[in-house]
Amino acid sequence: MPKRYIRYTIRHWWPMLLIFGIICTVVFGLTCLMLPTYYKIMYYPNGGQTTIPATIAPGIGLLVLGLLGSVVMSLFVFTYRTRKQSVDVYYQAAYKPTTVKRVRMFTGLGILHLALLIGFITGLIIYGIRFLATPELRELPYTDYVRLNVNFGGFFLGYLLAAVTMTAQYFINCFLVSLGNYMLDQIFLLLFGNILLVACIFSPALYLVAIIELSGSLKTFPYEVLAYGFGPVGSFYLDTVAIERLTNGVYTYNANETNILIHSIASTSIYLLFGAGLGVLTSMIPDPSGEFADVATQRNKAITMIPHGAALTIGILLSLVGIVSGTGPLVKFGMPIFLYLLFGVVYFALLALWRHSFKPSKTDLVCYLSVMGATLVLLIVMMALSGAAVYGRVNY
Repeated sequence: MPKRYIRYTIRHWWPMLLIFGIICTVVFGLTCLMLPTYYKIMYYPNGGQTTIPATIAPGIGLLVLGLLGSVVMSLFVFTYRTRKQSVDVYYQAAYKPTTVKRVRMFTGLGILHLALLIGFITGLIIYGIRFLATPELRELPYTDYVRLNVNFGGFFLGYLLAAVTMTAQYFINCFLVSLGNYMLDQIFLLLFGNILLVACIFSPALYLVAIIELSGSLKTFPYEVLAYGFGPVGSFYLDTVAIERLTNGVYTYNANETNILIHSIASTSIYLLFGAGLGVLTSMIPDPSGEFADVATQRNKAITMIPHGAALTIGILLSLVGIVSGTGPLVKFGMPIFLYLLFGVVYFALLALWRHSFKPSKTDLVCYLSVMGATLVLLIVMMALSGAAVYGRVNY
């Protein structure tokens, strides 16, 4: 990669490092400033006591900061492809077809990691000082404050999980943004592409779980189903189920928690591999022709299908409102139909805004009617099964 262009990119992007660094430092620093450093034990005159446990969960804040940063930075990476003037300049540069994109991608990733690291170190120092300044036992009338036995290794594991999750999501976001030709197109592809990737597995899985639950054969809700998909849901599960408990010094798990932990590790591993694969793919594929810059036209049919795929996953989730029960037909039937119609209006409006026309193309019209028809069928089936289940329980 050309050193001159790398230095040029760093010189022009250092304000983003400053902004992201300040945001990460302030947000995570305030988080660690508000984290508890003790358990509160209330004593009563009759000898009884009530323990109010405090929990330490620093990893969630780092995860959220990293994911938000990956969204913003991925849009900055491909701004050179949204204007014809920029395309003319960069495409005519004496570099290989993928050089400009790679420099911008990995420079942006480096900025995100450096900002996250600065915020993490600042927050860790703040909490460490507060922890050391807290006495092990503070006795007051009827109240004792006992300092937590914090495992600081959990802080580092939380940072590591946030860093690798941010990297995977950044590569996924870069791939989705690279499919767009203009800024609004890139934003919509980023939004609906992630909806499709996150919900493509657990959305139909939840529908099947609802059917099983209506049959009366489901004893416990399988929360691990929600972790599967090509999104960071598994990372949040892993942080809550494992890293947060490790930080708080809790090392015992019941059977259900162990099951969720295993599925969280599996789903997170799949997600990280998927993100790495898209990162390699995005860095290797040459930029499209400059004639597509700032043009409201999809380059191929596969890209056209992304909003409809996302709408289908949302429609499957929407059909689950058919399971609601109420004392009258207004709640049982009126609310699902109203939400279905609202979904259709919002779906069509966003599609028209994206395509810059209220007259959909033949492909968009066929896909729109297919998604709305499938959602209606799933909704009616769910309402029928829910009504039959309620009627059967009443007669029983």
